[in-house]
Amino acid sequence: MLLILAVFVVLGVIYSLVTPVFEAPDEIQHFFYAAHLADGNGLPRQDPAHPALWAQEGSQPPLYYALAALLIAPVDTADAEALVWENPHAALGDPLRLSNKNHIVHTDREAWPYRNTALAVHWVRWFSVLLGAATVLFVYLLGRALVPGAPRLALAAAALTAFTPQFVFISSSVSNDSLIILLSTVTAWWVIRLARSPSSVVRRSLAHTAELRPRLTGSSAQNQAGLIDYALLGLVLGAAALTKLSGIALWALAGGVLGVIGLRRGTLRRTLGGLTVTFVLALAVAGWWYLRNWRLYGDLTGLSAMLAIVGGWSHPLSWRDLLGQFQGLRISYWALFGWFNIPLPDWVYRVLDGMTLLALLGLPLVWRRGEREVAPDDRAWLLVPLAWIGVLLASLVRWTLLTPGMQGRLLYPAAWAINLLLVLGWSRWAELLRTARWPRVDVRVGWLAAPVCLVALLTVIAPAAVIAPAYRKPAVIAAGDVPAAAAVSPVAFGESARLVGASLSPETARPGETVWVTLYWEVLDHFDRDYTVFVHLLDPAGGAVAQDNSWPGLGAYPTRLWQPDTVVVDRHPLPIPGGTAAPAMLQIDVGFFLPQTGEHLPGPATTGRAGQLRLLPSQVLRPAPATALDVRLGDDEIRLAGYDLVLPHGPVPSRSIEVTLYWIADRRPPQDYTVFLHLRRPDGSNLTQRDGQPLGGAWPTSAWEPGQPVLDRYTLMIPAGTPPGRYTLWAGMYRLADLTRLRLSGTGFQAQDDALFLGEVVIAND
Repeated sequence: MLLILAVFVVLGVIYSLVTPVFEAPDEIQHFFYAAHLADGNGLPRQDPAHPALWAQEGSQPPLYYALAALLIAPVDTADAEALVWENPHAALGDPLRLSNKNHIVHTDREAWPYRNTALAVHWVRWFSVLLGAATVLFVYLLGRALVPGAPRLALAAAALTAFTPQFVFISSSVSNDSLIILLSTVTAWWVIRLARSPSSVVRRSLAHTAELRPRLTGSSAQNQAGLIDYALLGLVLGAAALTKLSGIALWALAGGVLGVIGLRRGTLRRTLGGLTVTFVLALAVAGWWYLRNWRLYGDLTGLSAMLAIVGGWSHPLSWRDLLGQFQGLRISYWALFGWFNIPLPDWVYRVLDGMTLLALLGLPLVWRRGEREVAPDDRAWLLVPLAWIGVLLASLVRWTLLTPGMQGRLLYPAAWAINLLLVLGWSRWAELLRTARWPRVDVRVGWLAAPVCLVALLTVIAPAAVIAPAYRKPAVIAAGDVPAAAAVSPVAFGESARLVGASLSPETARPGETVWVTLYWEVLDHFDRDYTVFVHLLDPAGGAVAQDNSWPGLGAYPTRLWQPDTVVVDRHPLPIPGGTAAPAMLQIDVGFFLPQTGEHLPGPATTGRAGQLRLLPSQVLRPAPATALDVRLGDDEIRLAGYDLVLPHGPVPSRSIEVTLYWIADRRPPQDYTVFLHLRRPDGSNLTQRDGQPLGGAWPTSAWEPGQPVLDRYTLMIPAGTPPGRYTLWAGMYRLADLTRLRLSGTGFQAQDDALFLGEVVIAND
């Protein structure tokens, strides 16, 4: 257990160092609440019309913030507001967006050695880590109290708590969650000890004192011990209610469990007397805060002021909406860093889902016949963690109906219950396996360690592999270090920067995929404002297919930080919508603008081209032309696999001919060829024709992917008043530069002057 605690503290410190200042959920608001108290300003008063930097957190009970204020009072935090340089494009609560993970722009003022506000933030973070370590310890004690005959379960539950990535992350931030989680766990432990056995720590101490003092004997010693137990429980409950509103639910846990036990044992009168002491002391500790809320806001809880600041739903939630919120709850219980926008890979959550499901399915096995590790008398006590989880889920649903906020951390006051039941359900499969198949092999220890090792591995890897890269600033290089393959003709934007390079990765994509655009900005002079860089992916008609508007460096390096005589390597993700028309050659358009006014950076250019993207269809086409062919063009790099014709019938004025050509490139064509379609008169002259790049110019031949069929559709309009007769339709390709047609080769087709005969069109009298 000591090893688990030591590793947890080390991990907590690592997370606190890797996560930049104010990049944990609501850490800005939590810190400024504590700083307000540290500056001697008293408790905050909420004004929804003019919210301060503590925002909605100013409605929270003050115990955690008062303790934090004691830590930071000696530190100069005058630069605190200067550190809150907010990123207007921050993807708060959006784990699917690939950029702008940072809520705050981070500068050298946060660097080691820490000083001023950065030092104060880390002091409070490390205080939270210690609270988290105490929580882990009490999870172990709770496991021992609930299932005395299975110490390995208690150890596994404590380890699972200590090594859950999100728990370590929350425990290493400035947040009152750390204190309410600890107090909830302590309350549950104290209640279970008080309900299960008359031999609590206090009672054993007083019994020892009674041996030394004969006057304190028998029932008087037990009664005094009981009152002290209830009194201490009252102090803990009061502290919980003075930490967070969810602490009030602990009062129901304590009263419910102890009341039921007192009723079953026939000691209800004594229990009610003890609970009276508990709740009187709890009210004495926390009641003043709720009376203050009533006096200031006409609301005991202060929720009305909080909701007025944080905002609610624009429409009432349906049950379907509520179930949709569960997705975020499931993910953020295990790991969702930053402002709930830095996830682990999807497959990790699927593995954790499988582990959770297996544990839940194993939980009923606790009550099967022959179960030895969990004694029959202990099984009924497992209803306590189940009931506490139910209470917290109900309160979380109620909160979510009021405002967006279904987050896994809000279940952490029940982490002891959730994790204990998970390891218990998981372990039952090993017990069943051992007794059914391999009675001489004890696989329980290794089996029980497996989920703990999995989450521990994730926790160890996440800081370096997931969290730190999300806040990494872009590379800054010298002008001569721009890769030759990325170099472009410089495009100047104002007098401050010019585009000197661009590259795409990948250069060929499909709808639903993400393309990364890397821009190389040469800095010519200082920027006086923070401009947003726009990157637009345009279709051949000039319409926007995808776009990214962001401060440079994925939001981490605004233009006011740029230094002259450097080149900023600026990356932008462009997720391509699934329904985008393909194949097509798309253009990359870039530039600078101010979101507040829409004003572009003035200068020689307001936009610049940063390359082209080849967009292929999502699936490889399986062409089935009405007329199949195998005609090769040019140097055998292009084949015409067939064609479809829809010919006019009856009177023909203003009629049209629909033609679909099925092209396939066996290798990438070296240049762009022009397709021609000619409808010829009987004398060989053209009645009408269509010449142009394939797919209306959207997919030039130099972009063709080898083996990817191209369905090239054309409409030939037959002029009004065309005399009746037999007309012929011809097709082919030519080089636009010299009008030379591509040579045709193959068998089974009719051609003339490297033009392929497609069919005859009969035009009759009106």
